[in-house]
Amino acid sequence: MLKLTDDMEKINQQENLDKVKFYNLEQNFEIESLFKITDNLTSRINEIKDSDSELWHTILQKLKIDWTYNSNSIEGSTLSRGDTHFFLTEGLTRR
Repeated sequence: MLKLTDDMEKINQQENLDKVKFYNLEQNFEIESLFKITDNLTSRINEIKDSDSELWHTILQKLKIDWTYNSNSIEGSTLSRGDTHFFLTEGLTRR
């Protein structure tokens, strides 16, 4: 019975590890370099957020407009980016 319990525990541990893994890739120089670039960009973004709230608000507003415009465009909307900006900033919606 003890052997079965130990085996079940090993299976549970492996299943938990599998849930944590996102990709089954070996770490290599290229991946490590990309992680470092990502970490540096994240740090820079956090610096901007902390030091200049007005700039951060402007960046978020632009992203919101661009994401909405591009998403709507993919789905066939004929609104221009300017129209999208107007509707989002003025809070107007189509009837």
